[in-house]
Amino acid sequence: MASPNQPSGASAEPNSDDHGKKEKAETPGEGHGLFHAQRLRDMAAELRHIHDITAELPTFHDVATELSSKATELSAKAQATATELSAKAQQTATELSAKAQATATELSARAQATATELSAKAHELSDSIFNHMFRYESAVQARRRALMLVDVLVERPCAGRLKRRWVLLATCVTFCYLRYVLPVLTCWGSRHWEQSVDASEFEETVGGHNSHVSFAVLFLVSIGYLSMLHCSARLMEARLPIQSSIFEMLVVYNMTQMLFNAFVSSQLLREAWAQGFKRPWGNVFTYTKESHRLGYFIWLHYHGCQLELLDTLFIVIRKKFQKITFLHVWLRLLNMWGWFFACRYACGGDTYFPASVNAATRAVVYAFYSWSLLTDLGVPLVQKAHITELQMFQFAICACHALFCMYNFWNMQIPRIVLVIYFMVMLNGLMLYTDFHYQVEGKSEAKVQTVRKVSIAFDSSGWMYCYHFGVAAWLREHMMPEDLTTEAATTTAFPASLTFSGSSGGALVATALGTGLRPREIFEMVVKKQPECKYNPFRMLPAAEEVLQKALPENSHESLSGRVRILLTRVSLKYPFFTAEVVNKFSSKESVFHALRASCHVPILGGFGPYRYDGHAYFDGMFWPQVLVPWKGTDSDLVIRVAALLRNLSSDIKAPSVPTWWSVFPPEEDVLRGLYWQGYSDAARWFTQGPQSAFDCISCRASVAPSGMRRRSSTKGRKAEEDEEPKDDRPAALLEVQKLLLKKPADEALPESDPLTGRSPLEYIAIMEETMRWQKKWLWIVSGISIFLIFLWILFGWF
Repeated sequence: MASPNQPSGASAEPNSDDHGKKEKAETPGEGHGLFHAQRLRDMAAELRHIHDITAELPTFHDVATELSSKATELSAKAQATATELSAKAQQTATELSAKAQATATELSARAQATATELSAKAHELSDSIFNHMFRYESAVQARRRALMLVDVLVERPCAGRLKRRWVLLATCVTFCYLRYVLPVLTCWGSRHWEQSVDASEFEETVGGHNSHVSFAVLFLVSIGYLSMLHCSARLMEARLPIQSSIFEMLVVYNMTQMLFNAFVSSQLLREAWAQGFKRPWGNVFTYTKESHRLGYFIWLHYHGCQLELLDTLFIVIRKKFQKITFLHVWLRLLNMWGWFFACRYACGGDTYFPASVNAATRAVVYAFYSWSLLTDLGVPLVQKAHITELQMFQFAICACHALFCMYNFWNMQIPRIVLVIYFMVMLNGLMLYTDFHYQVEGKSEAKVQTVRKVSIAFDSSGWMYCYHFGVAAWLREHMMPEDLTTEAATTTAFPASLTFSGSSGGALVATALGTGLRPREIFEMVVKKQPECKYNPFRMLPAAEEVLQKALPENSHESLSGRVRILLTRVSLKYPFFTAEVVNKFSSKESVFHALRASCHVPILGGFGPYRYDGHAYFDGMFWPQVLVPWKGTDSDLVIRVAALLRNLSSDIKAPSVPTWWSVFPPEEDVLRGLYWQGYSDAARWFTQGPQSAFDCISCRASVAPSGMRRRSSTKGRKAEEDEEPKDDRPAALLEVQKLLLKKPADEALPESDPLTGRSPLEYIAIMEETMRWQKKWLWIVSGISIFLIFLWILFGWF
């Protein structure tokens, strides 16, 4: 140790030197141990540092305490949020309840107002002179109203009071037409005609220049009329019915037609009396200038037929057009064309009588129209406007006049072809107004259906019902349960959405489907009767009776009632003498048999007299059109028309154009089997692929877009009707029918072989087509030879 008196620096040096000497004197093993000791000291220092840091951190208990406090805080917040949301929900529920109560009150008020309005309308309608045309809704009443303006006129009380300024404006327009336009049309071409007569360029004709009406003008008027209807219907498709000024114009129009036709009718009778016409027939043409006045009033009547086309415009703009509105259009066009030929080729003589009758009838009809628009009190001393009976009376009188003029013993100058056209026009109008649907209580039951059904209609066919049986076989396989029996046909096992209708041979096929029979088995029974009927058509009905007696089940009346409609033609001594009776309710198996036998009773082949059934006389169901007699289904049904003999554009499934004599003289058995498999193939193609052309779907065509589609509504109050019922189109109808298929159709329309003979169905179809071509070829050859011989007989008088 150094002494205290010694400096520190002096003592440090020898110590450092000694230390260096010691280090130099240490061995290598000792240096390595010192290195590890230093490392241990460093690690201990790090551990003390970590311990110091860990000591500063909170303990586990502190962490748990902190988490618990946070959970308590979150629970309090959640409870507060839940309380707030509950309060908001309660407030919202209260508001919604108040709104719902207000809405219910508003709807109740609207419903009450609507009920009051409907009650007022019912009261107004009960006082209307057209009430009897709405009392019992039927197809014939709807058809008659479509031919007239009744559907538009009954809405007049709901439109309020007439506006005088619109009435005055319409009156001024009408006056200008009658004062300035009509005289120009009347004198059009008269000067040229007089100059031509003076120059002897052509002979003077009856009626003068009034008979020189132009085909071109008639054609342009017809095309313009149809174009106007098409454009106005498309324009009104997405708009509400026009309310303002329509009834004011309609009042002026009806009164003008009334006065115009009354003037024409009275002047026709006056001129006929002045020319010495004492009777409605046997009056010859005269060519004096005085007689031209009669031709002038006949031309005025023809012009009145052109003005009558405006009736349809009021129907369209009031949106009263429907499927049967085409009858309204057809009747007016036919009437105008008929009077065109009468004016051009018979503008004088006996033509005055039907013209005066027709004009007088129009005057009375438009008088009823005018009175119903002006007042709600009705016509004095007249409770009903019997305009239907009046129209039928004038059509019947004019038709009888045409027949009498054609076959009387006077030397008539009216061309026969004009009389034939005149008779056909009057007969057509008479048929459209006549009720041909005869309903019998207990046999014809008309129910209001709440469920839309599919109705499959089979038309008259004769032996061509072999084609119907092929269609029915496909329907039986794919639209009915496979294990369906005749006993189960009266239960819910039978598809409730399927109905059938048939006429003549088609009624037998509809009965087979409706009773749960297998059409294939019935077809085999029919084919066995072919040899005895091949050359003896009088055996056709006895053969059908034998098949019915053998195949008709005992519970057929229960299965067919309400499911199958059978069309009959009833004969009576009362007008219209021949009516259609649709039987869809049966009391026993015998009633089913007699209804089917009456529907198949072909005149002469079944006997010279009618078939007696239930105290009445019947003939074959024939070809009653659906527009006259709704025998194929109701308006709400999806009707599928199957045609075997009478092919037309309204048929959905139709047979090829076979010789018509096959319906009476059955061809060979292989040809009948070919017809059967052709019907099977056509049904498979129609139900799987749909209509093959635009004409195949005309029976259910629609004039508007498919269901669910609407045109864009216009602004300023011309918005689309929300409650307008969408019309059906064929693709949507086909999809709805395809949903009824219980069995998925196979890729191949026909099976590989006939179950009975083992031959290919395609082979039978080929035999049928070849036989059809061969017989048609011989028909053309025989017809050509016959026409050639008749020509030689007329030319040279050889025979």
